[in-house]
Amino acid sequence: DNPDARNDTAAQLSKVAAKAEDDVLMQLSTRSDKFVPWLNAEEPLVRAYTACILANIAFLEPGQHQVLRAGGVPPLVRLLKAKDDKKVTLHSTAAIQNLTYKNTQCCQAVLEQGGEKA
Repeated sequence: DNPDARNDTAAQLSKVAAKAEDDVLMQLSTRSDKFVPWLNAEEPLVRAYTACILANIAFLEPGQHQVLRAGGVPPLVRLLKAKDDKKVTLHSTAAIQNLTYKNTQCCQAVLEQGGEKA
């Protein structure tokens, strides 16, 4: 796993996700299980880009479920609590907001991780 390649890939995907139409977001959402591990990357920018990707995916209800199934809530809440990088915190916050919008299952998952204290 090449950190530079991962950084470049995450950066490009975050730009795509930010401007994507719903059908592209739906395609990206099916890869949520590939993105979630990047939330544990050493590089803060990779974590920030990945949280941005997941925030955009979670803008749509089916995307919320994909991120939840991929195990995205625990690392997003952890990043939110850590507050170790402004961009990571900003994008993690957006991801949690989008995940929990009108979605009780995602809200419950955030509460189970202590997200209300973040």
